[in-house]
Amino acid sequence: MSHGSQEILLKKLKISLKDIESATENFSEKNCVGSGELWKAYKGELPLRTTIFAKRWNNNFGQADHQFRTEFNILFKRQHKNVISLLGYCYEMDEKIIVFEHMSRGSLDTYLKDANLTWMKRIEICIDIASGLEFLHFDVAMQKNVVHRDIKSASILLDDDWKAKISNFQPSSLDLLHQDVEHVSGKAYTAFGYLDPHHKQGFLTKSSDIYSIGVVLFEILCRRLAWAEDCKDHAESLGPLAKRFYEERKLDEIVFEGIKEQLGPESLSIYAGIAYQCLHDESEERPTARELVIQLKKALDVQKDYEIWETQLPEDYKEIIQMSKDPEISSTTNRMDIYDILSKGILIQEDKVWFSLGSNGERNKMVSASEFSYENHQSRKWRSVPESRSSLLLCVCF
Repeated sequence: MSHGSQEILLKKLKISLKDIESATENFSEKNCVGSGELWKAYKGELPLRTTIFAKRWNNNFGQADHQFRTEFNILFKRQHKNVISLLGYCYEMDEKIIVFEHMSRGSLDTYLKDANLTWMKRIEICIDIASGLEFLHFDVAMQKNVVHRDIKSASILLDDDWKAKISNFQPSSLDLLHQDVEHVSGKAYTAFGYLDPHHKQGFLTKSSDIYSIGVVLFEILCRRLAWAEDCKDHAESLGPLAKRFYEERKLDEIVFEGIKEQLGPESLSIYAGIAYQCLHDESEERPTARELVIQLKKALDVQKDYEIWETQLPEDYKEIIQMSKDPEISSTTNRMDIYDILSKGILIQEDKVWFSLGSNGERNKMVSASEFSYENHQSRKWRSVPESRSSLLLCVCF
């Protein structure tokens, strides 16, 4: 974006203090929907606009101006479907306010214990978070990366459709494309349960963000916050706890009971495995955000396969596969593919019997005309077969 274009856009984004005061009812406490060390956020309604979220910085702290500028500059130049959208700003009469799109469901931390948030939906939220982080970590177009430095479930906002977006960029930092570290103060993180315990003194990196998102993944799986009220130090927080249970093969003991019955074994294995890797002591052994997205999408795919296509297959489909001499189906593990193959038909019992699965779930068994008995044929249902390997095969529906 050219300098001239930036100037034009800045003018369009400017919102008067009067309009924001009117929208938030003069920053009424009843409209306050969140706060941080240096700011408060308010819900409001702007004329001719949708509901907004206004973050107002406290001018009594010198660091407020730096945080305001950091968050604004990051969001002004970066738009992504999984990063909170900038709607405007106000910088007048010593007021520093950023206006965002309003995310109707609020922050993720309030839904961890919600049994209505299914396992499938939880994985989709994780993919959204990881995709947003991937964009921030590898913004080639801007020639700079963003280290968020405050990834936590309270920083993840959800809309009506449960789409997740990363917010709270005030403690974030920019580094050059080929740099990995950025000096930070000890107050960079406000929730220590998410803080990478192995970061270099005074430095946080992209791998520190990965550690934090690993903690969030376990929060979503175990329905508990990273830092419980009775935590005395980091060793008692969720990250080390989940890591220990995973290594001892006892993770099932802390998985959220409300979603246990939904968990596909393969999906859980992939999900828990990549979450565990995020917490690795050695930062270079942790996955990148891109690798995290790939593995989470894989976990979602196998969960869909488990939930949707497992129910479409006959209960004894594994036995049918074992009876088949077809190497194609014997080597297939994806249930959707198995359903597709069975729908087209397979040969079983040493190539003498043809089995297929009808579109309505009925089991079709085809035998040669010479083997077919016409006794009681009136009690059997006949169907035409669009695809068969022999014109001499007759279809009998059982």
